[in-house]
Amino acid sequence: MCLKRSSMENKNLNRGSISDLDEESRFITQAIDSFAKLLVGYHVELDNTEHQKIIADVNQHYKKHREAYKRICYIKNGDIFKIISWTAMFLYQNNRDKRILKAACTYMNAQLKKIGRTIPDKTIIEIVEMLCNDGKDDTIAVGKNGLYIAFKCASEAGRRDDAYHTTHIKWL
Repeated sequence: MCLKRSSMENKNLNRGSISDLDEESRFITQAIDSFAKLLVGYHVELDNTEHQKIIADVNQHYKKHREAYKRICYIKNGDIFKIISWTAMFLYQNNRDKRILKAACTYMNAQLKKIGRTIPDKTIIEIVEMLCNDGKDDTIAVGKNGLYIAFKCASEAGRRDDAYHTTHIKWL
């Protein structure tokens, strides 16, 4: 598993304050650590090198994603769907092991259940099959961002938060 910097090391790196990117990177690392533990139950284990590479890949992808969508993209509040989707797809691209995708969907569906929502098993099967085409035939695949947005939409469906709707209406 990954080694985490102490709070003193973080303070020294940031001259007394933790930057948003450091905070987001810490969240990403914790989410990936949690997902890696779940993967063991699916008989998929990451060695330390692979674990560190996935953390680096997801952090790099997040920085690109944040820059591309800087008006709306913040992980600071903890968007677990984004991190788990990307982690699963990076792992899948390296291993082509369907168990990784099933584990990711199970993990994210469990998060949805905590807020009274779920994606039906039949739809999960479709999502996994579409994900398996990633890199083979992208015209029929959904990819890492497709996986993310499927679960994000499910988490937001029926939400009646005025601040959320007002924020999004401004740029639509």
